[in-house]
Amino acid sequence: MRKLFFLIVFLSISISVVAQTQDSTANTQPQRKKVGLVLSGGGARGVAHVGVIKVLEEAGIPIDYIAGTSMGSLVGALYAIGYTPEQMSHILTSQNWMELLIGTVPRNELLFVEKENKDKTIVSLPYDGKNIKIATGFLNGNSAQNLFSILTTGYHNMTSFDDLPIPYACIAYDITTGDEVVFRGGNLAVAMRSSMSIPGAFDAVNYDNKILIDGGVINNFPVDVIKKMGADIVIGVDVSTITEQREKLQDPSSNEDRRYLSFAVRNLMGRLGKEKFLQNKNSTDLYIHPDLGNYTVASFTNTAIDSMLVYGERSARLC
Repeated sequence: MRKLFFLIVFLSISISVVAQTQDSTANTQPQRKKVGLVLSGGGARGVAHVGVIKVLEEAGIPIDYIAGTSMGSLVGALYAIGYTPEQMSHILTSQNWMELLIGTVPRNELLFVEKENKDKTIVSLPYDGKNIKIATGFLNGNSAQNLFSILTTGYHNMTSFDDLPIPYACIAYDITTGDEVVFRGGNLAVAMRSSMSIPGAFDAVNYDNKILIDGGVINNFPVDVIKKMGADIVIGVDVSTITEQREKLQDPSSNEDRRYLSFAVRNLMGRLGKEKFLQNKNSTDLYIHPDLGNYTVASFTNTAIDSMLVYGERSARLC
């Protein structure tokens, strides 16, 4: 934990230096450098963020701001409103992720009429009374949205996310304008869902006259955002596979990831946000890239989640 140790020492020194320069007659508290925590997207690999946060807490490093993208927006939001690493670990390991992501209700939980209608239907399309709506992804994300709403009860109508226990921001991408969208207020659950709308997988989110998808398309590692929020020191946790993807693309003999339907989408996201990602990576004061082995963005099994929580913790301790 050498880097963490030096960060703690630096924060301690900054408090005493500021205290000495203050007017001795002023009734003010010593100030320290503000610390921002940036959590990248990375699908299932994002559960490693929780392990890192656990170590930061044990080291006594205060977190003053949080910014996240995609899965990083989920973990970041929960931590920002007061969930502990232990509580987040329980939430992550207690979910049936396949049912949650697919958004289907098990047949044994359907009402009789719903079962009867389902048995008569081969294909169904959503209809709003005027138009048939075509999905923008394989998964509608309704179950995930419901879970987020439950987890963030009390934070559904925020004028500013600066009013959360820890000020928070997350990133989405507006496909109608091509603009980055930084959520700094509003419905916290909707912000999380928008930031996690992986293109081609989840339906886009229609919100505030915008059509929003996963913020990883444009800014998967929002260091620039957290600095604008006021962070003096930035700790960045990167669980993306951008580097690994680039190496595989350069190796014609490597076809492993091409088995997955999401490969092209993830590759596109990595390329579009590559320049900003590199700039943000170089702007971190403490960069943590957990070694998650062969686990992928789709490794949502309980065994994988348990392992990645441990790997995240281990990587932070090795800093």
